[in-house]
Amino acid sequence: AQIALAKKDIPAARGFLQGENKLIKKYGCDEVRYFSTLALLYQELNEFDSLVATYLNGITAAEKSGDYYGLGRASSNLASAFLQAGQQEKAIQYFQKALEAARKQTKAPALAATIETKFSEVYLELYRSFGKKAHADSALLLATNALESAKKYQDLITYLEALKTLSLHAYM
Repeated sequence: AQIALAKKDIPAARGFLQGENKLIKKYGCDEVRYFSTLALLYQELNEFDSLVATYLNGITAAEKSGDYYGLGRASSNLASAFLQAGQQEKAIQYFQKALEAARKQTKAPALAATIETKFSEVYLELYRSFGKKAHADSALLLATNALESAKKYQDLITYLEALKTLSLHAYM
């Protein structure tokens, strides 16, 4: 389904997802990755309500299975969707949830840094909109933490994103 989505073959992606869903139900498998891929489909189709519902299902599945990595990813992706929709308060709520989960998981040590960078950008946007120093301070703290973690875990992309966020903070 992911390959079909990358090729923009929506009918094939739907078919693969339907097949995967049947197999999950038949064998009682973990649904976290399924919901992640289904959300990509809804994102491609610009179906925001379905996207949100799917990420919420993914969050529930991750919580149920104790999958902190999946919980961090699903919560972060939902936060990003809310941010794109201009719903900063909901984005903050889900970025906080994502960060808590990311700090508990061990699958991807730099996941927390990636989330901190995205979270920092929310606070910079709030600072740009409202001019509250607390927003700028939160952005600086998150981006600084992200930079240190990215350096520690040698995650070059997150390191560069954190530097970009810090430079934007300095500029603002």
